[in-house]
Amino acid sequence: MSELRFSGQLVQQLLNTLVQHDERAEEDSVATQYLAGTIGFLLGREERLNREQKDEILQELSAFAARVVDDVESHREADQEKPQQPSGEAEGVWRPGMD
Repeated sequence: MSELRFSGQLVQQLLNTLVQHDERAEEDSVATQYLAGTIGFLLGREERLNREQKDEILQELSAFAARVVDDVESHREADQEKPQQPSGEAEGVWRPGMD
């Protein structure tokens, strides 16, 4: 596969388009089904490939998607492990020596 210019902005634009078509696509699980169906639709109408080639491409795409899932999850986990910086003093905090 060729190098892709994949970004959060691209994903958001795709999701916005899906939601314009079907509000249920606000749920990631519904949007994922639309995107999987789109892959099948596009691959199914590709006349230059035989069924075996299409099946091979589907396997490659599945492996690619799994790598993206791993990457997204590892970034989310890394973000959760970062210590949270205090945002300042909160009201009503008692400190020793305060009366």
